[in-house]
Amino acid sequence: MPKPSPQKLPDHFYNECLQEYNALRAEIIKRMEIRNSIVFGTLTFASALMGFGLNTPALALIYIIISMFLAAAWVQSDVMISQTGRYIRENIEKYAPGLRWESTRAARRAEEKSSGGIRPSVVFSTSGIFILTQNVALIIAMLKIRSFGLLDWILCAIALVCEILTIYFFRVASRSD
Repeated sequence: MPKPSPQKLPDHFYNECLQEYNALRAEIIKRMEIRNSIVFGTLTFASALMGFGLNTPALALIYIIISMFLAAAWVQSDVMISQTGRYIRENIEKYAPGLRWESTRAARRAEEKSSGGIRPSVVFSTSGIFILTQNVALIIAMLKIRSFGLLDWILCAIALVCEILTIYFFRVASRSD
């Protein structure tokens, strides 16, 4: 899209900006819905699998592995939301007077960050859900496995790697804009 000066825009260019802005905001909202679905689905899945995991500890370990992939999907949507917001700020709002939602949000986030206070975020709360349920699953498995066989050791090792990857994924998300 050509970038005219921020002065008076031709009507056709403003309309193009507005259409792109609306489409990208709709994409952000859809990705937010996807993130919420992943969290609620993970909680439901955790409850079901860990309930069965009380009788079959390997299922609790398998939950950790599957939840790592769900966490990766959540982080992917979060990163895309951030990138889309940045694109809107840098490529649309600069040139379309009256459109400033993403710029205002970015300014507020920067202000909150510079204040130095505790700032719970969606990344903090979601990572807590994933990491806590993974740890509970690991504890359930460790307490319920009577004697560790080769498969149990392998699943435990894979589950621990998956927990570390989950933490890493959320660290990446907390850095996104």
